[in-house]
Amino acid sequence: MINETRNFKLWDFEEKKAIEVSFKKAGDHRWKALCCFHTEKHASLYYYDSNESYYCFGCGRHGISYEKYLRYIEALKPFNLVESLGEPVASYAYRDEEGKLLYQKYRFEKRNDKGELVKTYRIWRPDSKGGIIRNIQGVRRVIYNLNKINDSGDKVIFLLEGEKDCDNLMTRFEGVLATTSDIGAGRGFKKWRPEYYDFFQDRSIIIIPDNDKLSRIFYRDIGNNLAGIAKSAKWLILPGLKEHGDITDWLIQGGTLKELFKLIEKAPEFPLPIPLEDRTEVNLEEILGSNLPPEEMIIGDGIMGTKNYSLIVSRHKKGKTLFSLNLALNLISKTSFCETYPVKKNCKVLYIFSESNIFNLNEVISRQIEGLKELGIIIPKDCLKNFLSYNTRKELLTISLTPSDDLSRLQKCLDTFEPDVIIVDPISRIATFNMNKAENITFFSNLMIRMRDCLWVIVHHTRKEESKPRQKNPPPIDEEALFDSIRGSSAWCNNADTIICLTQSGADLPPNYLKVFFESKRGFEPMPLEVKWDTKTLNYELIDITDLHKKVKITYSDMMEYITKNFPGKKVKNKDLINTIGQKFRVTPMRVCQLLGEAKENGDLIKESGKFGKWYISEQGILF
Repeated sequence: MINETRNFKLWDFEEKKAIEVSFKKAGDHRWKALCCFHTEKHASLYYYDSNESYYCFGCGRHGISYEKYLRYIEALKPFNLVESLGEPVASYAYRDEEGKLLYQKYRFEKRNDKGELVKTYRIWRPDSKGGIIRNIQGVRRVIYNLNKINDSGDKVIFLLEGEKDCDNLMTRFEGVLATTSDIGAGRGFKKWRPEYYDFFQDRSIIIIPDNDKLSRIFYRDIGNNLAGIAKSAKWLILPGLKEHGDITDWLIQGGTLKELFKLIEKAPEFPLPIPLEDRTEVNLEEILGSNLPPEEMIIGDGIMGTKNYSLIVSRHKKGKTLFSLNLALNLISKTSFCETYPVKKNCKVLYIFSESNIFNLNEVISRQIEGLKELGIIIPKDCLKNFLSYNTRKELLTISLTPSDDLSRLQKCLDTFEPDVIIVDPISRIATFNMNKAENITFFSNLMIRMRDCLWVIVHHTRKEESKPRQKNPPPIDEEALFDSIRGSSAWCNNADTIICLTQSGADLPPNYLKVFFESKRGFEPMPLEVKWDTKTLNYELIDITDLHKKVKITYSDMMEYITKNFPGKKVKNKDLINTIGQKFRVTPMRVCQLLGEAKENGDLIKESGKFGKWYISEQGILF
């Protein structure tokens, strides 16, 4: 009876309680009601009595019946799994052609310490007593809803990525048939089983992938293989979906059966041509005869693209972190990199920060943002949310070449935040593998792209310089030779699309004057840039060094006049005073220290005792 009503108890995973709801029959094994989780005028909450689960197409809340929840808890009790995996919120039965249960795929959900929802899947088989055996050894693997497909005659089959999507499509549109596999799109190492193709023999198939590259490639390959097996196979990309969106999202947005079949009419049939960039083998004639779009760039016309990885490298203590943070601010605000190369779009940046703690990061970023204001560069507040710091001191992140909990946590962060650029600063603090082996670097660089197919920026240092006796008049630095030695000392350089190297501008300039070299595999070789690290704002500013290499003399009177004018009644850190004077007069720290020593000996300046003692002007110095 279509007007039949029935009460079902739903288990509310969020509130940890059972809710009884009155449903009206909406078709075979389908019931419909006003949602108990949000206010609405038209019923969008569906209950499926075939698997005792519910889903709301208005707010997305989902789960299982209270009775099924209790059965799960009882079955899982011997294994103590609820605490580690979370509570069971769904199960999907995989049956053979006659409807015999072969195994079930379970979905568990729980909130982590940060309040984020964590999903875990397990595939287990039943035992003879109604319990669970936690493996599927020796069990025949099949596609979802095989028994329904076997009894459906010539009905069109929708091939989707997940069981939830299949249930929701079949519930929303009565009479529609949908299937999937228990592996989803996989991550490159999980394969669609060859025997699955036999289930689609002489059937009409509509393949609808999720809206992400991995899903499209995975299901496009399946569709091309089905072209010689199925009666027909069509490829449908749903419009209006966000990244990683699926057909359930399309249904929630108001998609109708009429709209769906209109889209199917225009959908192309398999086999589909595989884009050149996704193919393993391409001959020269195809390459030259194709109209490949130019590579999409994030910075400039050849500095950094949207994929693969770039390398920022220098010797120790040359300001790689400050430079990388400057880069991150440029990326989120679409402001020019090094005041020279335009950033093409506002990017979401994940900064894997392993050099220091979050408090140091807060101080540095605040000073940089204020310093950029002085240069006329404003970082809008709404851009700040696009910078996410992954504090490895908190998460204790280590990266290895094998699966680990640390990689799983990082993967969940990438899936949730969906960054355009990931900066790892520095890689040496979190990598547990031998980075002197080129094969390890190659393996890991491929792993990075599998985790998130976007731009990775690796911050790395070269080996420490051997200690040498201090020279009174050091020879000029051969900057290009230094760049060659840095570039050649790391296996990371072999696979990087772009290498950015920071070196000191010259022995006659203060250490905060640096030269930025670029090397690109795109046939674009930018000219080196001269930059100055501002000791106050911690920003890198583009400078003209035409006259900087000219010898500049500073007298004792020059220094004391400058200190008296700029630091009256103030105590100044030793490092800050040396850098400020050196930057002002373009002299080496050694010369500044020599003059400060004279001022201390003359009694014009006083330095507090201890390693971190500060300088201040004496009463005698005030009269200077």
